[in-house]
Amino acid sequence: ANQEENKEIEVEETNVEASQIKIYKVIHELVALLTPHYPEMVLRINLQVVQAINNLTGATDLEDLAYDFYSQACIIFEEEITEQEHKSRALNLLVSTLFNLTCFGTENFSTLVSNTVAYSSKLLKKNAQCDALTTSAHLFYSPFRKDGNQVMTQLRKALKTSEICMTKPENLYLLVNILNKYVYYFYMEYDFMTAQDINDLISFIKET
Repeated sequence: ANQEENKEIEVEETNVEASQIKIYKVIHELVALLTPHYPEMVLRINLQVVQAINNLTGATDLEDLAYDFYSQACIIFEEEITEQEHKSRALNLLVSTLFNLTCFGTENFSTLVSNTVAYSSKLLKKNAQCDALTTSAHLFYSPFRKDGNQVMTQLRKALKTSEICMTKPENLYLLVNILNKYVYYFYMEYDFMTAQDINDLISFIKET
């Protein structure tokens, strides 16, 4: 009797998963039709679907589907969103969504992180690049991946980019944002961030 019950449960789970996949594929097709007209909205929908998949029990079984939705959001970012202000906003959404995802395997997650981080350097305005580099540093120390060296590399890139922007006093906020990240990682007691790193950055800001 127990074996029959187990088989019934397995069949039910298989049917539920198949139904979920069908629903998500229909959503994928529908939002694709809207992309040329409402790219930002569709980008958000794609990311919301990825989050929904991520929250499901057994989400790793739907990894390929989640990957497709996130990749589609990236394509929209690259090809459909052209205004720089909108592009910066969309990139923040990509980063914040990816940071919390656990439904991907190591290889897929690393690929998505690399692609998303690369967008930071492609923004036209240097101050926008700096902001994006600073924000995307989080992706290297997320619940899924912990690489302090990469965090520091990303923050140093942001710092180097900020130097180009310092001809305008109003861009000093870029350095403050970077300092905030330094302090955050230090108070979280991550060993890759030291008090000396913070002091060095403060000295640099004072000299700027």
